[in-house]
Amino acid sequence: MAGKPTPKISRSGWVSGGGCGLRVSEPGDEEPGSLPPTELDLERTAVSQNGDPENEDPESTHFVGRPDQLPAPRRATPTGKLGWRTGQLVAGHKVLGKLGKGASGAVYLVEHLESGEYRALKAIPTPDEEARACFEREVKSQMGAGGHPNVAECFEAGEWEGHVYLVMEHLPGGSLRELVRQRGALVGHEAAEVVALLADGLAAVHAVGILHRDLKPANVMFDAVGVPKLVDFGLARACDAQSQTDALQGTPAYMAPEQTRTAQGTLSEQTDVYGLGGVLYSALTGDLPYACSDMLELLLEIAACDPIPPSERRPELEIPAALDAIVLRAMARSPKERYSSAVEFAKALREYCRENAAEADSPKGTDDGRGYSS
Repeated sequence: MAGKPTPKISRSGWVSGGGCGLRVSEPGDEEPGSLPPTELDLERTAVSQNGDPENEDPESTHFVGRPDQLPAPRRATPTGKLGWRTGQLVAGHKVLGKLGKGASGAVYLVEHLESGEYRALKAIPTPDEEARACFEREVKSQMGAGGHPNVAECFEAGEWEGHVYLVMEHLPGGSLRELVRQRGALVGHEAAEVVALLADGLAAVHAVGILHRDLKPANVMFDAVGVPKLVDFGLARACDAQSQTDALQGTPAYMAPEQTRTAQGTLSEQTDVYGLGGVLYSALTGDLPYACSDMLELLLEIAACDPIPPSERRPELEIPAALDAIVLRAMARSPKERYSSAVEFAKALREYCRENAAEADSPKGTDDGRGYSS
């Protein structure tokens, strides 16, 4: 492997919380011999019992509970310890460093010995029954949906020395959430093109009978050449596995109205269409679809009110009315009023791009208020 460049682990790599408690390690958390932690969104953290506002961020929170019991965390915790060292061999991979860690396990940058490729390996030490079930659902869902260029590839999964692990492609381009935070909202054609590709990936996921159920900017990652990919299938379920439940599962800011109800019943592909519409909303505005910091109020607002049109949320960005219409249809409160499928959603976005090709070819170099030149 002589001559291979040393991989950089800053603001890059794995993002798959899987609902199992992984989070970004803080400075100083790294173990001796490990590489510096990244700042990626490696976890959907459970709502904290002490009501810590930072942990109740509706965009990054993985909420599991009933609306009358907020906050109500449920975290799957392992029973063992995980401390693989740099240079250690694990299931045909060489550990190069730690990308992140949390209460339930860790994510490592590894080198696949046979191919020499850099990959991301997620591991949970000696998982209890709940953690194992959560992990197995994630593995089955992601492997079932893999193979599409806009879905993160899962190479293998198994057990190693009492630890369950999942090996995925290494995505060094960062998340959509990071991109928007760093450079500002995307211009119309950029956002439409990115989300159209994501809709293609989502259609492939639906085609094998899987619902993602947690679409948000943090769960969109880019590869080294900027191709967007759907990640984090920790809440995914088979379409025919949805049933009545008294628990709410997902990220509050991007939940469809039907997800906010105590008795969710059978969710559908349109539930994911709504979530992807929320991703488009945030890409266009740099904001959440609903500006509400209180979790319970947020859930009630999602169930009762339509989101403010993106152009009204950020009038200075001059977001086209045509994109307003696409976003609002995707995020309609009634599933019947949304696009019938991810395929139809992608078609609408590409029609917009074709009809507004001049926008993509417009001269660059002036600051348009998004925080970058366009």
